[in-house]
Amino acid sequence: MQQNTGIPIEELDSITRQRLVGGIDPLLLPLSQRVTALGKVLQALKGLSNFDALWTLQTAKDNTCGEAPIAEKTIPPIEFAIKVTAESFYLTAPQLKGRSRIAQVALARQVSMFLLWKSDNYTLEDIGKALGGRTSSTVFHGYMTVMSRMKTNSSLRLEVNKLLERLK
Repeated sequence: MQQNTGIPIEELDSITRQRLVGGIDPLLLPLSQRVTALGKVLQALKGLSNFDALWTLQTAKDNTCGEAPIAEKTIPPIEFAIKVTAESFYLTAPQLKGRSRIAQVALARQVSMFLLWKSDNYTLEDIGKALGGRTSSTVFHGYMTVMSRMKTNSSLRLEVNKLLERLK
């Protein structure tokens, strides 16, 4: 028999339960609606990579077991940071990871490199691998390019700062 390692919903605090199902404490719902709420949570995890889904569940578990309050900063997974950056530049994650040298795509890719390196949680190799198999020197060049351009381009600086805040 397989051991259940999940967290019973009753053990979660009310704020966490509300966040999981969009503002309604599922313990106050009838059973049929609880199942629907659980379905929403699972649907939200469906589109994530295995790594991101596991990270999300582990973070939720950590935050609900009293180890760290939800308001504290958590480290964004690489895929989430890439997705957020891509959306900010009106691109898709596959475009960001692709080989295109179009200026808008290249800049967005470099901003993603910058954000991930600033997080201090990934190596240049990790970042390069996540962004389509680029080398560590390419990632470092992207980081330095964004640093340099932010000194003279206030709109880029503003956008990067917004992204940094969003990823905190």
